[in-house]
Amino acid sequence: MANLDRDIDKAKANGNQSRAKKLKLRRRRWLLINARSAHVEEELKIVYEPEIGEGALEVFCVSDTSYEKYARKGNAEMVLASGIPAVRRFCYTITAHAQELQAINFLHSTLSSLLYSAELRAAKPTVQPR
Repeated sequence: MANLDRDIDKAKANGNQSRAKKLKLRRRRWLLINARSAHVEEELKIVYEPEIGEGALEVFCVSDTSYEKYARKGNAEMVLASGIPAVRRFCYTITAHAQELQAINFLHSTLSSLLYSAELRAAKPTVQPR
């Protein structure tokens, strides 16, 4: 929103009232979308969180059309506002958590077995041929 506010101020300073008005409408639209998204996320959590038991319910409201439009234009602020990057971060954390569990499992099972085998091999008496 900071970039949008800056663009509005710049349009006003340049005397471009039609652009300033258009940008204000865009800002108002995004504020309404964000308010609606926050409300929907909160209500979904209230309804469904008791059903999942332990843990927190992650809810995302996203706009794929806004993401596509602003990603093409390179507008990072509006891309973030689309909600898609938040979903991506969440998906990456799930993957990272699974990889962490896999590494821990490896360390506990495979690596400990390997060390035990190496210990047995090192402790094995060598027989001298006669």
